[in-house]
Amino acid sequence: MVIGVQTPAQDVELRNTGNAALTILQVDMAGDAADFVITELTPGITRLPPNGEKGFRIRFKPTAAGNREGLLRVHSDSPASPHVVSLVGVAFAAP
Repeated sequence: MVIGVQTPAQDVELRNTGNAALTILQVDMAGDAADFVITELTPGITRLPPNGEKGFRIRFKPTAAGNREGLLRVHSDSPASPHVVSLVGVAFAAP
């Protein structure tokens, strides 16, 4: 992907596979965080019932050339929190 150009969105889904409501405290990015844009995540979605789902999208918009790596982190009241998804993209300068 060319530096500064945004890719089409990739779908991400949060799913509560537990048997109790899940409280989402924060969704954030780490690593090359500025290269990955979270879209369509409704602010204020803080609880997912058992088997509940919430979809959103991520776009890659690189700020520098080379391999770019980010981490999507979902912080919740789950003992396994934060849940982490690795994000990878490759960027190059326009010819």
